[in-house]
Amino acid sequence: MKIKNFTLVALIFFSFINCSKSNEDTTPPYLYTFFIKFVDSNNNNYLNKIDENILKSNFFIAKESEEKIDKLKLAYKNINDERYLEISAASVPDIRLNEIIFNLKSKELFNDDENHKIKTTWQWENEFDNKPKEIYLDNELLTAETTEQSFEYFLIEIFL
Repeated sequence: MKIKNFTLVALIFFSFINCSKSNEDTTPPYLYTFFIKFVDSNNNNYLNKIDENILKSNFFIAKESEEKIDKLKLAYKNINDERYLEISAASVPDIRLNEIIFNLKSKELFNDDENHKIKTTWQWENEFDNKPKEIYLDNELLTAETTEQSFEYFLIEIFL
């Protein structure tokens, strides 16, 4: 009888230990994704000319947002025969952001060696889904464009 009682107490004890706060109990990171297209005055897409790896190595989280972002992913996406830069950031778990700031340095795009600030603000549609509300490049509001298939991206016009 003592063995049964001991086993029962041990099972209850280990059950409560497993109920403690762990990484599995936390809210997963929130994902923030938006698309950018770089064009010149003739609407030529600069992403067709720029090496993807060079652009990726010069796009990073700004110091103001570093502690809030866990991961950053950049990828070229071809949608409707057009090339876009997809930017995805994952927040630190349990943090829901209203603003993320990035830096981009590209001599090919801006004809300088300066860091250009991309500030994004986010609109929450529900508990988990968000969408970019506004995006600024060096404090200038970018135009949100939508294709015929309801694909939204932000347009950056480059004048070299």
